Amino acid sequence: METGKRIIINKEVMMDEIRKLISEGKIVSITAKGHSMNPFIRHLRDQIAIGPWEDSQLKKGTAVLALTSSGSYVFHRIIKRDGNILTLAGDGNIYQTETTTTKDVIGILYSVIRKGRIYSSEGFMWKAYSQLWMLLRPVRRYPLGLWRRLNPQEPL
Repeated sequence: METGKRIIINKEVMMDEIRKLISEGKIVSITAKGHSMNPFIRHLRDQIAIGPWEDSQLKKGTAVLALTSSGSYVFHRIIKRDGNILTLAGDGNIYQTETTTTKDVIGILYSVIRKGRIYSSEGFMWKAYSQLWMLLRPVRRYPLGLWRRLNPQEPL
């Protein structure tokens, strides 16, 4: 079996398959695409392992793969929950938010795989960095601006 081979398929087909696998209790790893979760998850470098969830896990700070109310798929962090309505924002977004419902959550983050190393979303360091980043949301533009200057983003 070859390793390192990339397969590109229609996003709708891929998301349907991911939803099916997660509903069967499986954990699915996909390569991150996009810059909205910078600096924690990097475009085409990191893989995210997404899996099944329980309602109690859908709380502020949890990173989820979901279908938004505008019809797009995003992997973002929950910043607010009001009943079954979730407000999401990417770590690399300063102001932009999306909304979804709990029924449109496909899966939650289990781990990030970066350069062959696995970082559990339940690990102490991941949780500490995530909580700090959430607290910095009102002033996030300054550390994010510095990070972007030091790490230019490649085009999508």
